[in-house]
Amino acid sequence: MTVWLHGWGTTPAVWRHLDCVAPGDVVADFAAAASVDALRDVVTQLLLPRPRASIVAWSLGATLAMEHLSQRAHVQPLTVIGATPCFCNLDGNPGWPIRTVDRMIRRLERDYTPVLTDFLDQLPSAPQGALWQEIRGSLLENRGFSKAGAAAGLHYLR
Repeated sequence: MTVWLHGWGTTPAVWRHLDCVAPGDVVADFAAAASVDALRDVVTQLLLPRPRASIVAWSLGATLAMEHLSQRAHVQPLTVIGATPCFCNLDGNPGWPIRTVDRMIRRLERDYTPVLTDFLDQLPSAPQGALWQEIRGSLLENRGFSKAGAAAGLHYLR
C-alpha cells in the first residue's frame, strides 16, 4: 500500500492523471484543510494507522511527510518529488525568495486563480504536451486547496 500526498497548488487527481495509484492505495485530499494544523492533521490521519505504508509525496506533501516521520519512532519508505527541507531561500540556501511567497499570500486574498496559474507556469519541471495541458486544466478547474488552505500551505512552506 502507498499513501500519496500532493503538493501545493495541485489536487489528488494529479496522481490519477499519471496512472500510478494502485487499488488499495490512499490519496490525500487537502481540500478541507484551512490551517497549517489541519494540513498536518490530514497527513497524520493517513499515516498514523498505516505504519508500514510507503509514501510518495510531492513538494508541500513531502515536507509535511518529512515533518511527520521525524516525530515517529519507526521508519517508513518515503519517495519525495520536488521537495526540499526548506522551501524558501534562507541563509543563502536554494529556494524561493520569501518576498515571492509573501506576495503570493497577499494575492490569494484577492484572487486565487492568477496565483495558481502563475505558480503552475513557473514550475521548472513542468512538462510540455497534451498530458501536462490536461493536468494543468484539471488543477485550475478543481482546486486542491481552499483559499484559506492555500494560504496556510504557503505559510507552512515559508
